Amino acid sequence: MALPTNIRVLVIDHDINLLNAIEKLCYQFNYSVKTCSNVSDAFNLLLGKKDIFDLVLIEAKMPDMDSYGFLRHVTQQINIPVIMMCADGSTSVVMKAIEDGACDYWIKPLTESLIMNMWQHVARKLWKENKNLELMSEKLPLIDQKIEEVINTSVKKGSVEKNNDKLGSSTKKKRLKWSPELKRKGNTQKNSCNDE
Repeated sequence: MALPTNIRVLVIDHDINLLNAIEKLCYQFNYSVKTCSNVSDAFNLLLGKKDIFDLVLIEAKMPDMDSYGFLRHVTQQINIPVIMMCADGSTSVVMKAIEDGACDYWIKPLTESLIMNMWQHVARKLWKENKNLELMSEKLPLIDQKIEEVINTSVKKGSVEKNNDKLGSSTKKKRLKWSPELKRKGNTQKNSCNDE
């Protein structure tokens, strides 16, 4: 099976040996890689050029900056999938990463298959964005149609009201006049109701 290529990965870890090992694995699977040994450099890199990476892989416990704050900012503001990695695989740490926006959490040491399948997170993001675009394109004609219906209804209603105003202004309603005979019948019925 051919794996997607041209996935651009930013890897952040304070362990230089691990950075070098991940970089070699990424090259093995034809990923483009940029490594950073501190979060602040990676943060500046992302802010400078938002569309140069498809995925970020970051150590959860970085000494120079809060990795979770970085995670929240990148997933919410820059919209790039972020995978957190750490030797700590406790449930609370994993849940915090996922709650803060990580698309995955890897427990160190990393395996070759994790790196090989990293492209799936990028594909999932693209698929979701395309799905949202398809849904929007499906809904747009319906929205346009509803707007058109509202406008047409308003225009028709307005023209009917204007026509009614014109008719009303040219013809006055006739006033009903009570004849002496109608008055007698009205009084007779009135009295019969009171008697009951």
